[in-house]
Amino acid sequence: MLGIAIPTIRKEGPFFCCILTERIIVMSLPKIENYGKYNSDNYGRHCLKVTMERLTVWFSYNTPVAYQSNSSPIVVRQNDWGTTTGKHLNWIDGGNKKDRIPGKQFESQLYGT
Repeated sequence: MLGIAIPTIRKEGPFFCCILTERIIVMSLPKIENYGKYNSDNYGRHCLKVTMERLTVWFSYNTPVAYQSNSSPIVVRQNDWGTTTGKHLNWIDGGNKKDRIPGKQFESQLYGT
């Protein structure tokens, strides 16, 4: 992120004054990509990976199911849904079910980042 000054232009008699008092935060746009291994791009929107600055979040449909903050390991939640989301989770963590965490713990950690 980068903080930059936004000028305020004001007319003072015959002169214009430029005052640098306000600040705005500029962020990079997120990178959005498909992590799925589908044969058709039609299904790609169901498994998206969104990278923003120092946080990456993997989605199954509209639900966050994994995240990685900075360079720490990927945190993946347990499958509380069905076979399709299970397939998405396996693509993310290679099928490492023993390291997946319960949904409440996952949400608490993700929303605390």
